[in-house]
Amino acid sequence: MSVLLAVKMDLAIPAGAGLEAVNGAFPIEGAYRMLELPGLQWKIWGTDMNKKEACGFYLFATMEDAKRRAAEVVGQLQVRPGISNVTTQIWELDAEKTRITHGPIDVPKISDLPK
Repeated sequence: MSVLLAVKMDLAIPAGAGLEAVNGAFPIEGAYRMLELPGLQWKIWGTDMNKKEACGFYLFATMEDAKRRAAEVVGQLQVRPGISNVTTQIWELDAEKTRITHGPIDVPKISDLPK
């Protein structure tokens, strides 16, 4: 049973700053580190520059994997300059309805994919 972890945070970025300011807080190397997370099936990254917020949505293979990441991510992000108010939520999925609407939940863990 896959579960969804949602992570949201506030960004202290200067008015008029673009996505390059966000990329400074979240360098591309971080995306590659996500590939090593136990049980991760995928991650989606998002930003709302008007609200000065960023988010991440993770699909994990198990509740334990999602809880482990939720506990880690708050501490990891809160110490970064310009990031505050990090919150997490874990959601159980309604697999039947998600499959009807073609939600991408029947995917392998990244660690199970060929390298």
